[in-house]
This record gives sequence, C-alpha cells and structure tokens, in this order.
Amino acid sequence: MRRGVRGPGRLQAGERRPRPRGPGDAQLVARKLLDAVSGPYTLPGAGQTVTVSASVGVAVTPQGGRDLTTLLRRADEAMYAAKRQGRRQVCLYVPPASP
Repeated sequence: MRRGVRGPGRLQAGERRPRPRGPGDAQLVARKLLDAVSGPYTLPGAGQTVTVSASVGVAVTPQGGRDLTTLLRRADEAMYAAKRQGRRQVCLYVPPASP
C-alpha cells in the first residue's frame, strides 16, 4: 500500500491507519482482509446464505519489480499460487533462485 491509497476497513475518530513496511506487514494486512470478507452472508430478500472466500497474492518492491506492471504481474502470480493451495490462502511472490 502506498501513502494516500486507502485500504480496506474503516477508521474511527483519532485512529491512524498502519502502513505496511515490508512483506510480513503486507501479509498481515492480506490476512486481515481475508478475515473481513470471509464468512456466510445472507442475501437480502432471498433468504439464501452464501459463503465467500478469497485468495490473496502479495508482491513488494524491489522483489516485486520496479514498475507497476511488473509488480501487478508478480502479485497475480502469487495469487494463483495461493489459489492452488486452497481457500483462504495468502502467498508472497518469491523471485526464482538464480543459478
């Protein structure tokens, strides 16, 4: 997350939004996001309950890339890795090992 970009959640008066400072913080924010969106929801008027789940991919700079396109592509790769692991997973992009 960058300064000036709003993330999930709401702040109460006097609260400050913490800024992720590295991969561990970004993964913690992703985990909180999963907790916030997960769970059964009842559809209004239908009386039907649905379950929502998500998978999150995390990429941070400089490992994620120096430009936005590369960073988003690597976050996407991490998201698909999370999906392969099952529901409610968070994966961090890890650069391939150099030979």
